[in-house]
Amino acid sequence: MVQLVEIPLEEKKDEKLVKWLRHYSSAQSILIVGDGDFSFSRALATAFGSGENIVATSLDSYVHLISMYSKAEPNVT
Repeated sequence: MVQLVEIPLEEKKDEKLVKWLRHYSSAQSILIVGDGDFSFSRALATAFGSGENIVATSLDSYVHLISMYSKAEPNVT
């Protein structure tokens, strides 16, 4: 089981907590190349509470992605 850990950056009230999920941190800029159905990217964004620091790519066009992966559409819309 993977546990999400929150660590405060500093002791300021208006600072966001940094969330860690194994090797990934909500404070990092994350590039995900070739995610397939984008489920990994969505899971990471959900765990962090935002995907503002994540860029995910796919070689497939939207139409090909939806036809190839039956559960991909909710991950990209």
